[in-house]
Amino acid sequence: MTIMLEAVKRQLKSTYDHAILSYVMSILGFLAAMVMWLVLRGVLRKEAQYVPLGTIMALGLCGLCILFSQIFQTKLLFALEISMGSTRRIFFLSYLLVQALYNAGNYILLVLLILLEKKTRPFLVAHNVAAGKKAELIWSWTIRYGFPALLVFTIVSILFGTLWMYFGKVVGVILWILWMAFCLGGPNIADALTDAPNSILGKVGLGIAGMISFFSGAIGMIVGIVFVIAVLVIIYCMMQRQAVQF
Repeated sequence: MTIMLEAVKRQLKSTYDHAILSYVMSILGFLAAMVMWLVLRGVLRKEAQYVPLGTIMALGLCGLCILFSQIFQTKLLFALEISMGSTRRIFFLSYLLVQALYNAGNYILLVLLILLEKKTRPFLVAHNVAAGKKAELIWSWTIRYGFPALLVFTIVSILFGTLWMYFGKVVGVILWILWMAFCLGGPNIADALTDAPNSILGKVGLGIAGMISFFSGAIGMIVGIVFVIAVLVIIYCMMQRQAVQF
């Protein structure tokens, strides 16, 4: 237990700047979105609905910070902890605990920003612009499922970092290609889903929407739990075989 606590303390000291960056980026994204609404206030049409840009920007930038920090710091912290006398099992457990603590901070900050966005929305937009169903859905979903979603995303990001550490730069190139494909193709698929559902991208979007609908509810929870356990097992097994590289 003492070794575990020492490992947690070392990692908290070594990675607090990544956590602060995530918090700061979420706040800056939120503020930028609020300024954008102030600029748009005079040109909104009566039938317009409020889009929770503050929450969306905060979530997106928080996710980016988590993704890139886990990819780059997993290898560094692994080498540090093993060189300081930690076993691979202790590093695995302490690393997950530290990331859970940081994500608790991310979640609390996101909830506070959502509450702030709800309070300030009437002053940012014209009176005839109401919060639509999508806004309410994003807010409620983030408050209800935000913390477990952050944990799952962090675990997947740690998997990417472990793959990079285990296989080297080839995996890094593959992950970068997949990331760019997601960034460039995701918005096009979303637009095609509503504007051109019979197109190739529209059919892809319909397929993705169907999968999400199928895995909703109890089925989705069971599949999610199995997926997280499988990813954790893969990470643990890879770390057990990973040599320390300085």
